[in-house]
Amino acid sequence: MPDGLISPTIAIPAFIITLLFWAIAFKKIKLAEHQIPLMGLLTAFFFAAMMINIPLIGPTTAHLLGGAVIGLLLGPFAGLLSMSIILVMQAFLFGDGGLIVLGANVLNIGIIGVFIPCIIFIVLNKLFKPKIGPSFYATIFLSAFFGDLLAAIAAGIEVGLSPLSTWYGLSVAVPAMALNHAIIGIAEGFVTVFLIMALINLRPDVAEKSPILNKLAIFKNKTVNDKTPLPTSKKLNKKTILTGLTAALICVIIGVFCFSNSLEMLDLKAGELGLTDKPIFDPLFPDYSLTWLEGPWGDLIIGVVFTLLLFIIALLFAKLIIKTKNSQKRIPRSLRDLVNGAETLIYIEDLSEKKGLMQAIHPIAKLVTIGFMIFSALFIHRLSYLLIICIVPIALTLFSRIPLRQLFTRTLFIPLLMALISIPTLFLTAGDPLWTANIGNITIAITIQGITRLLTFTLRIWFCIASLSLLILSTGFDKTLKLFATLHVPSLIIQLFSLTYRYFFVSIHEAQSILIAKEARTYINRQILNLQALKDIGTMLSSLFIRTYERSERVYLAMKARGFDINKNNKLAIPPLHAKDIVFTTLIIAAFVYLVLL
Repeated sequence: MPDGLISPTIAIPAFIITLLFWAIAFKKIKLAEHQIPLMGLLTAFFFAAMMINIPLIGPTTAHLLGGAVIGLLLGPFAGLLSMSIILVMQAFLFGDGGLIVLGANVLNIGIIGVFIPCIIFIVLNKLFKPKIGPSFYATIFLSAFFGDLLAAIAAGIEVGLSPLSTWYGLSVAVPAMALNHAIIGIAEGFVTVFLIMALINLRPDVAEKSPILNKLAIFKNKTVNDKTPLPTSKKLNKKTILTGLTAALICVIIGVFCFSNSLEMLDLKAGELGLTDKPIFDPLFPDYSLTWLEGPWGDLIIGVVFTLLLFIIALLFAKLIIKTKNSQKRIPRSLRDLVNGAETLIYIEDLSEKKGLMQAIHPIAKLVTIGFMIFSALFIHRLSYLLIICIVPIALTLFSRIPLRQLFTRTLFIPLLMALISIPTLFLTAGDPLWTANIGNITIAITIQGITRLLTFTLRIWFCIASLSLLILSTGFDKTLKLFATLHVPSLIIQLFSLTYRYFFVSIHEAQSILIAKEARTYINRQILNLQALKDIGTMLSSLFIRTYERSERVYLAMKARGFDINKNNKLAIPPLHAKDIVFTTLIIAAFVYLVLL
């Protein structure tokens, strides 16, 4: 549905309803690990299937929705989010569906088109309890058919309640939408039956994890039929994924070369009213086309690239959901998480002892080199040069035998946060417009210079944080103390740092003892954070403070009994600089001076 067809009095409530369903979906969604590829595959497939505009009455067309398949296989909440990914990308990148009516489109296709088939399927199966066969697949067909039909009727009601044209009106809009989508609903039903039939016969273990299909007797008995046992759940293999993506790409080809000339009914009416001549914003790829390659071949490139991209986006989105859900289950064990996080310091010590490039460099040489790298980055303003210098900490990390994961997990959060805060730069920087939008009498634009400025700022922050993280990961605590001594830091401060570091590990050991004792004596509900859990955490923290204080006092008395005196000037042995340290620092500084002067 394009912008302008429904009034704000309809669009705003629809968007509010959509926001509520999104919030509920994020909270209620349940995905198994091996369902992640399936979510990516179905999202990509139905994005491609929507490019096939099937001719209907007159010059109008309609396309498959896919809500029934995704809802029945992944559950309604995952189905809503999957369809939302498709609709948001279509609206922002291709202008297929408007921004103002985005909430209404998600309501019709992502909520009604997904939840209604699931509800109808559950009701029919409870009433008739069909076995796997024609009657069972008939319930799937009816669920998909009425889901598609009711989604179209909802769109007709929204259009009919927006009195902006003589074509509008419930008596005209609802029958017109219902008649067209009753025809496409038959195709939707057959496609849904075919896909679910194939999955139940080939991979019933995947269908078993569906919140909807797992209620069937076929899964309760753990058999496909009376003789064949249900396979163990596992991820979709590469062959299955490639087959699904190939089918999606075939849909793109069919849509581009066979069904690309007709318009959907609502797009046709929008064209008659002149709404397509006054778009609210200019999408990057209007009507799935490339400005530098017009015709079907440009449309084909867009379809193929974004089908694969949607597969990856949905895949990452599903993984993020599972990771977020798992992290929420660990909330009551926050003290355990604190201990586990503290133990990473021990791992950092192990990394600093590896035989790598940065570990072999003198601490003072590393400090001078990293400091000059960060200082130089402030004077490099060209985006291409910043991309080049960002390779330096990555390369040094690899040569130092430090896992890249350790570097990126420590360096991505702050740059992304700063990029989010700096988003207004995209609109406030003057330059060549890349994307424009008209909101009333106001025109906003994202400029190429604004994007360049935002990327430059974000990359510079990441480079500085990555360089400092590399210094920390490659320099152990003992070498850090020697670095302080080299910089003539007072001996008393160095001793205090040393004692604090020892006290920290004493605290870790005591926290582990408290956790083991508590878990041995209590039952932990890992999914609920209630008042009693908070009280328990407070009690453990106070007990931890008292026990670590007493133990650190005993450690200090033992150190004094062996001759330790904090007032003595206990100088650390400082290793001398070698030729390799000087060569390393000189080469890095020379390279950065060259980039600054370019």
